[in-house]
Amino acid sequence: MGKKISRIVRFQCVYFTFFLGWIDPSLSHQETQRVVISEFMANNSGSFVDGDGNFSDWIELHNPTDSPISINSWYLTDDAEQPKKWRFPSADEIDLTLTPGEYLIFVASGLAINGSVYIDGELYVHTNFKLSAEGEDLVLLRDDGQTVVFHYLDYPQQRQDISYGIGDSSETIGYFTTPTPGRANSSLFIGFVNDTKFSVDRGFYHEPFNLEITTNTPDAIIRYTVNGSEPSEENGMEYSGPIRIEKTTVLRVIAYKDGYIPTNVDTQTYLFVDDIIVQSPDGARPSEEWPAATSGTSTQPGRGGFPGGGGGSSQAIDYGMDPDVVNDPRYADQIRDAMLSIPSLSIVTHLSNLFDARTGIYANAQQDGREWERPISLELIHPDGADGFQVNAGLRIRGGVSRAGSNPKHNFRLFFRSEYGDAKLKFPLFEEEGVEEFDKVDLRTAQNFSWAYSSAEEATWLYDVFTRDTEGAMGKPYTRSQFYHLYINGHYWGLYQTEERPEASFGASYLGGKKEDYDTIKADNDNGTIYAADGNLTAYETLWSEISKRVTNNNDYFRLQGLAADGLTRVDEYPQYLDVDTLIDFMLVIYYTGDRDCPLGPPSSDSRSRNLYAVFNRENPAGFQFITHDNEWTLLAGQSTGMGGRTTGSSGLNTNRVNATLGAALSRKTNFNPWWMHNQLMTDNAEYRLRFADHVYQHFFNSGVLTADLCAARFLARKDEIDLAIIAESARWGDYLSSNKPRTKDDDWLVMVNKNLNNYISASPSTRTDIVFNQIKAKGWYPAIDPPVFNQHGGEITGDFHLLMNAAKGTIYYTLDGTDPRLPGGELHSDSSIYADTPIVLAKTTRVKARAYENGTWSALAEALFTNAEGVKDYLRITELHYHPAALTPEEEAAGYTNEDFEFVELYNTNDELTLDLSNVRFTEGITFTFDALDIPLLAPTQTVLLVANRAAFEFRYGRDYPVAGEYEGQLSNGGEVITLVDAADQIILSFEYDDALPWPTAADGQGPSLQVIDVNGNYNDSANWKASEQDGGSPAQFDDGTFVDQWAFY
Repeated sequence: MGKKISRIVRFQCVYFTFFLGWIDPSLSHQETQRVVISEFMANNSGSFVDGDGNFSDWIELHNPTDSPISINSWYLTDDAEQPKKWRFPSADEIDLTLTPGEYLIFVASGLAINGSVYIDGELYVHTNFKLSAEGEDLVLLRDDGQTVVFHYLDYPQQRQDISYGIGDSSETIGYFTTPTPGRANSSLFIGFVNDTKFSVDRGFYHEPFNLEITTNTPDAIIRYTVNGSEPSEENGMEYSGPIRIEKTTVLRVIAYKDGYIPTNVDTQTYLFVDDIIVQSPDGARPSEEWPAATSGTSTQPGRGGFPGGGGGSSQAIDYGMDPDVVNDPRYADQIRDAMLSIPSLSIVTHLSNLFDARTGIYANAQQDGREWERPISLELIHPDGADGFQVNAGLRIRGGVSRAGSNPKHNFRLFFRSEYGDAKLKFPLFEEEGVEEFDKVDLRTAQNFSWAYSSAEEATWLYDVFTRDTEGAMGKPYTRSQFYHLYINGHYWGLYQTEERPEASFGASYLGGKKEDYDTIKADNDNGTIYAADGNLTAYETLWSEISKRVTNNNDYFRLQGLAADGLTRVDEYPQYLDVDTLIDFMLVIYYTGDRDCPLGPPSSDSRSRNLYAVFNRENPAGFQFITHDNEWTLLAGQSTGMGGRTTGSSGLNTNRVNATLGAALSRKTNFNPWWMHNQLMTDNAEYRLRFADHVYQHFFNSGVLTADLCAARFLARKDEIDLAIIAESARWGDYLSSNKPRTKDDDWLVMVNKNLNNYISASPSTRTDIVFNQIKAKGWYPAIDPPVFNQHGGEITGDFHLLMNAAKGTIYYTLDGTDPRLPGGELHSDSSIYADTPIVLAKTTRVKARAYENGTWSALAEALFTNAEGVKDYLRITELHYHPAALTPEEEAAGYTNEDFEFVELYNTNDELTLDLSNVRFTEGITFTFDALDIPLLAPTQTVLLVANRAAFEFRYGRDYPVAGEYEGQLSNGGEVITLVDAADQIILSFEYDDALPWPTAADGQGPSLQVIDVNGNYNDSANWKASEQDGGSPAQFDDGTFVDQWAFY
């Protein structure tokens, strides 16, 4: 007899008789072998965790008889046409005897492949298939594989975390809002009330309208609220006819019917700008349900506090739009446009969730953790009517010192969990700049330098986002942001911005892998102690240990980068703990911006780690990625406090963070900081010092990221985004800290913006770029020999371009193949050449690298890419899109892949004579990918190249012998979308929109085939110019008959 599984949950059940239709009365064993599929879950996102820690689907079997029944060697299938799809283990393997009244759970994970028995750590037995949430069969059969014991044929679509099965009556099946795996079923619902529909969608309106609300479920009752609370059978008003909407209104609606699962709560926010700009002009609370200010002054009647704030302190509160700003002649004609100049976010919730003195998160802003998270509705509303979203989510207060009760305008953090609705926010929140799925998002506003809390004269709303944008411009991981107006229950709350959280999900989204594979390293801002917010500290402490030993030996230095002693060859046995390039760029951003609170602080000293974020992939280590965060103490911020440059006596433009004196604690394992690591490496290792100099020259010269012109452009781009919106912020908060005269755009904001621009970024005669470069040189961190200068520092070329070089001293060594003329360790690369003062002729895209050398000293690297895009626009074509791959094989499921992992795009050189240079050719819509000129991607005549969603998945299915250029970011939409491909000169090569519905080939929509173009010179927007591939899986780099293109030539 086999082993009895200990996970079986025993429950005695009253015997009942099956109704016809579930078991064929003619079947044998129906009286003695009556096992039922009593409950199953086909859309699990959090209601059940298997022994592997996954939210897998599950199937519950139950023996309702008074006799034991063995199901060993029986069959279970999700396809009635494949009755023997999965066999239960035999009695020799496991004892699967169900005692009377017993329940047994099986996990439908698809992991039991090739006839194997898969049992997880909690002793759940797994099947070789997963359940479909869209509906399919589920059949239990005897050991002959023919006798049906119980079945659901074509069960209906399943909802998230709602199970399906037998009710307490033998004649009913339906849904359970409270799943009970391993126990008797809960109250059954026979169906769902159809979602409510609104005759007018959320948005901005100028004229009153009548709103109709409907549901297609007969006899369902609709109830609604307008105060932010959730409607229910007991709460709200019953809908009886059209509702007149005449002013800003937040409407929450539910429909219900006896015996049915009610709709979720739908929320619609209708915004009327004309009444928003006159909200609470005297500072009075918007309604009796809002907390009243308990104190105030004649000049600031809305300012005061109400009980809360944590520990019994008072939480400051302020309401309304200041008439002094709204009616200011400078803004009276702009205030309405200001409200419409950027998108809006609407938070709607029961006000007690925010302001209850005992349990409200706003009234107790110092509190943190899951117990201080409250349910809300979140809506994105575009003024132009573009698509937004509504999602139910969790809300917390975020921040450090800004949580103080004296601050009336707090930051928020949004959590997307299945308990509220969707387990993730699925929306391109940052458009083409970022990913489309989020577990959490920050909603932040200016704090240390703001009109509502502190140092109002220095407020710009630009310090933090400029710093993070700068790190992104360097090509390094960074958190993205967008500006929004925020409303709370229809009351305008001011200017905010979204920001990604640089944690495990962020790492998986942008760096690859699974979030479970990532360590997220953070610092406790109060004491500087390092901790792991995700994963563990093992790798980070290993890096600290190695750095602490002093990395003077190049072998040790290269090993930390996962490299052999030659500094070039990757060694799989060496985990890469150190990403030199990311660390250097991170520090250059800190130096340039003069950051006083990241990654160490506080602003009054450099004593401990603060605002430190790093992510690291344990499974595929590529070095710790340090990400700038909470960068308000940058540029000219803090000058009025006397803490602008405190450690060196310099301030403002001359702030010197290169010479910062670090606190002793930063060298300890418990406080290990990247700034200290950088200083150690600069002291200990010549290779690191030269690499640092390479980055300085790259970013500080030749239109580099940290040159004054590019920094000014980046700063002004963000300034322009809120140039009008700041008027609304002025009306809302400009008077809070200014009792006599409100802060305004012209008198305050533009003054400080221009100071940062003219007295820091573009200061004359020395810009901030000049100042920091000279600080680096004075520190001895830049070679005495300057790099070579080119007569044109890269860019587009045509025909034969004559490249000239010049160096003030030393011999110039250069290469044209992308290699460094200097080998790690200092020797000359054998492929380098000496520049002989004669022109170098460039006829194709070429990456030139050059250094000057004299008496044992190398200059920093001069590197430039010269691009020749001849013929690309005319001859490069997309020929195949595999946008919706078919269902996975069991082996692919077991490997952990998803359908989307097998997407690919095929491109083709249609010319039979010309080799195309694809350098900097890129996709700007649909997916994100740029052909990296570092590898000089040349596409030979009539040859193809592939871009894939996941290289490992592609090779798993198709093999390795394919011309894959790389992985793209994002996903091809299963429902169709616009695809845009541009060349290095930003000329559009192709821009078209495919679809998954007729008249487009529908077989390409998840049925196996790919989508293939018929005529590369035809109309790509014409469905008749596309076909489904003859082969399932498409024909990557092949003709559609399966024969390969002669030879690939992609370099």
